[in-house]
Amino acid sequence: VGVTLLMRSVLSLLEFMEVTKLPFVEGLDRRGWLRFPSVPVFAFTWLYQGTAFGGMILLVYGVRVWQWLLGFSAIVLCVVVPLYVFAEVRRGVPQKAVYFLDRDRSRVYELLCGQGEWVSTQEDCHWVSRHTSIVRSFLQDRAWFGVVDYAASLAVAAIAALPTESLVGCGHVKMAMAIVFVILILLEAVLWPHAKHRDSATDFTVMGCQAAGLVFKAAGYYAGHEKGTIQQDVSDFLLLFAVGILLMKAVVDVCTEVFILVTGRRKELQSMAWKRYHGPLLLTPSLPRIGQHSLSSMSRVHTLSAISSTPDILLADSERHLLAAEEELNEMRDNKTAVNKHLSEL
Repeated sequence: VGVTLLMRSVLSLLEFMEVTKLPFVEGLDRRGWLRFPSVPVFAFTWLYQGTAFGGMILLVYGVRVWQWLLGFSAIVLCVVVPLYVFAEVRRGVPQKAVYFLDRDRSRVYELLCGQGEWVSTQEDCHWVSRHTSIVRSFLQDRAWFGVVDYAASLAVAAIAALPTESLVGCGHVKMAMAIVFVILILLEAVLWPHAKHRDSATDFTVMGCQAAGLVFKAAGYYAGHEKGTIQQDVSDFLLLFAVGILLMKAVVDVCTEVFILVTGRRKELQSMAWKRYHGPLLLTPSLPRIGQHSLSSMSRVHTLSAISSTPDILLADSERHLLAAEEELNEMRDNKTAVNKHLSEL
């Protein structure tokens, strides 16, 4: 909430001082980086686990009314945000954003960035930039999967806050948390929601280490030992290894963003997507070469029909055929102009 209010205040101040007219700030604002929910949702995603756990602790162990109210408010926020994210995805995909498949990707690009990029379909509403933290990691048909991650974090927080009076009770809590991670692993294995294979591999590794670590920790509690046993040592190692994997992933993600910025591929795919939605016709490799008369005789209904009948995942090479056809038409127009000029001279 604080981040949201801060971003709105900063944007209002920039508009009041007319700083938004500067090229750099205007570019950020136009692309949506300064608009809700870009930064607030990104920040809350990192704070979600702690917010949910803190709210549960205040609800379970709070002794004052303000503590209960604060905990209840935190839990309500943790429930409302995933519902808001789900509603935003339903409203925006695929009406305002799609996952654009890049057929010319290299192996390095696919390893770092996946098979394509999320792109906005409307130039006046850069939906992807405003919602990048919500959909960037997922495929188009699984863009809502972030809600499942929120739900799993809330479930883990609720289980971790349960009161326990013995080591066996602690073991039950750890085992229940491990079951949540196992369920999440199975869901990801079945749905395969991530756009990048390395994100799927990271999730399987991290959640597998967490589940195994919690099982070993529960085994230590069941044996009547809180620490100092082989089970606890293995558990600590697995959980620490999972943290290390997450740190490595963060470094790779930063390097990936730098790579995309240097190559300019995301910007190129975005431009191709805008031409795809605002161009005269989507041409696929299976279509024959057509002349100017054929293009001019096609109605807007046929154009929209051709566009709506294509898959949601767009093919980048179709745009190159569109550009080639446009160049051919321009050449034909130039030839026609030259012929008319020659005839008039005669």
